[in-house]
Amino acid sequence: YWTDTQFTISQSSSSGSIKSVLKSGGTITTIATDASSTTHFSTPFSIVVDTSNVYWTNTAGGTINTVVKTGGTPTTLAISQTSPQFIAIDATDVYWTDSGAGTVSKISKIGGSVAPTILASGLSSPMGIAVDGTSVYWTETTGGFVKKIDINGVSAPTILAQGLTNPYGIAVDAANVYWTENTTGWTGTTGNLYAAGGIPSGTFPFGNIKKI
Repeated sequence: YWTDTQFTISQSSSSGSIKSVLKSGGTITTIATDASSTTHFSTPFSIVVDTSNVYWTNTAGGTINTVVKTGGTPTTLAISQTSPQFIAIDATDVYWTDSGAGTVSKISKIGGSVAPTILASGLSSPMGIAVDGTSVYWTETTGGFVKKIDINGVSAPTILAQGLTNPYGIAVDAANVYWTENTTGWTGTTGNLYAAGGIPSGTFPFGNIKKI
């Protein structure tokens, strides 16, 4: 599954769609599209799936959206977001970063009239996001941080790593947090650290691979 954004020649406007293809290849299926819908498709960006639905951020449109995997009319879960970036899900909720607003938020997968819950605010360009059973993790590109917060946002964020160079994508497993760092040119660095935090260590020819 992927998002597909098409810009005009002047890049003054754009439209997009949600597509899929079998792992073995074959015909590409357009699950949802609407060239006139800025709500769902002006710039679809990050995407995740569960057993039945596809979820994505619409960065320019400022929305969080979902549609069933078999296709149909999208449902808007959240509106009036400043610049929603990356997205993650668990069994019940959808989580995303908003680089423009400096927030990490969540909302129920079923949507409804409930407003999103802001888990953390005052952040420096939050980008990548990941979630496990207890915490939400994200990168802050401008600030050079990797942070986490309780999945319900009941405590202040914890800094896991700082002084990083443009941390971007992020992933977690049972023991560690992993992230990418974008430096100049085509080279970059990647690293990881335990979810409890600490000082990464290690080297790599094109940057760093770090672990504590």
